[in-house]
Amino acid sequence: MGKENLEFKATIQPAADFGKVPAGDIMVCRHKLDGTFVSVSEACRKLLGYEPEELIGKQAYDFHHPDDIETISSQHHRQALLEDIQESIRYRFRGKDGKYRVMETVTNTRRDRQGIPIELETRSIAVD
Repeated sequence: MGKENLEFKATIQPAADFGKVPAGDIMVCRHKLDGTFVSVSEACRKLLGYEPEELIGKQAYDFHHPDDIETISSQHHRQALLEDIQESIRYRFRGKDGKYRVMETVTNTRRDRQGIPIELETRSIAVD
């Protein structure tokens, strides 16, 4: 891991413009409210080396860099459950080869008719 990765910190920022990214480079996932993968697009092969089936049923936090989990949980995930957010987050996600990749993710919260969160949908790109 290079020096820049050792000094990396998860950050919240304005939502990325994913419209400029080829569709095959955007990993789209659905998650239970606790972060468990429900579905994963095939882009995970290219971005992370995993087959979709290798992630489904697993907890997303198990793949995040330990130093990034608190920021992801407290500043992004929890906020997505409370309100619709227009920010993305950059963090490190462990690929199948064991190396961490910097990802940028936008989260949308799916809600029922009463406005109660029922599921999270994420769109992620690799930025490193």
